[in-house]
Amino acid sequence: MVKIGVLGLQGAIPEHIRSVQTTGVEGIIIKRKEQLDEIDGLILPGGESTTMRRLIDKYDFFDALVTFGNRGETYLWHLCRINIACQSNYWTRSCSFIFNGYEG
Repeated sequence: MVKIGVLGLQGAIPEHIRSVQTTGVEGIIIKRKEQLDEIDGLILPGGESTTMRRLIDKYDFFDALVTFGNRGETYLWHLCRINIACQSNYWTRSCSFIFNGYEG
């Protein structure tokens, strides 16, 4: 079964889990970076991007998210004003938006 994670740091986490589950796939709240190895895709819930970046740093997720995004067989969605779908080499270019231009 396909497993889609929702990064559990901020945002409408339960709502995203419910939406994922209505598609027939398993939704998992991601609270530890080690959980990224268990999923096929990841949703970063919308919210204030500076806060998201600070929480990613506080909980040491940055490098794990970059690795996840660069795996090539996984997908990352960031939901905020616009949807960005990232796969492999799109990680740095497309998703730097959520990190306010930080390179890590």
